Amino acid sequence: MFRLLTQYRRPIRLFLVLLRLLIFQLARFVTFIMRILLAENYTKVLNGQASINEGLIIGEQVLLGIGFLIPVFVLIRLAGYHSGRNKGEDVRGKKKREATWILEIALIVAIIFGIVAGTNTSGALNNPSTAKEVKTDRIVSSAIALAVLAVLFLYCVFLAARPNFPRSTSLWIGLTSALLIVVPVYRLQNTIHHPLDASSTENKAKFYILQITVEWLVGASILSVNIKEWCGIEDDRSRSPSEDITLLGQKPVESGCNVRYTFGNDFYLYVKMLCCCAVSAFFQLRGLPLLKIAVELMLASVFS
Repeated sequence: MFRLLTQYRRPIRLFLVLLRLLIFQLARFVTFIMRILLAENYTKVLNGQASINEGLIIGEQVLLGIGFLIPVFVLIRLAGYHSGRNKGEDVRGKKKREATWILEIALIVAIIFGIVAGTNTSGALNNPSTAKEVKTDRIVSSAIALAVLAVLFLYCVFLAARPNFPRSTSLWIGLTSALLIVVPVYRLQNTIHHPLDASSTENKAKFYILQITVEWLVGASILSVNIKEWCGIEDDRSRSPSEDITLLGQKPVESGCNVRYTFGNDFYLYVKMLCCCAVSAFFQLRGLPLLKIAVELMLASVFS
């Protein structure tokens, strides 16, 4: 938090990108609280003192299913800033949009499938048909995340091969992406070959090592360097007013032939707004207002 408020306050879009890591940490903290409450609830259910708390089950599964995608968004943005460093396109460059825009849209799809799978988990406990749908949704979400990370890794390898281009940054982002691949691979394996006893010591160890530990290592890797220097990111004050207008998604004032076309940025903004509205309405209809607020906060950080 201290580095975020002191070192990475400017440019504002870098601040918002790194704010996602803080949101991710809070989401994992809430996840562990939910797991503790679920364990307590399960004990009471066995003793006949309570019924299964479906809200806790849904909340935990949603946060587990989409939480690890937040660092993926961060890595994609950093790769975009890095790739446009020599063209003055460090925040909203054309090259960045061409190379990473599709990856971000794919992750939005993965998040939607992850949310749907999480919210249907409680119904899958007693309904084989729903259980099959949940399994399919989880596989699709994890497979998309795996594909995005693989493409991002290959893109970083491509950047590393560029002549007179900072290879260390390309390798840093690429290797961090490769490390994060462990999480969707683990989730795919765990979904396709679901363990008979998910609460066994062995399966718990796999979960904490192959997902939780890897997620925290990725976060530590992202924060281990000076991101501004490594990705060639300039402060807001170093850009002209016309460039700042462009960053806000508005048309800049024409100056000769140097006019940026912002349809792609505007379209991406519309997609983000529609996704947030759809998720908000979904949880409101399901009668889960608290989870609605939590997921809206995560989506706001992811889509900023």
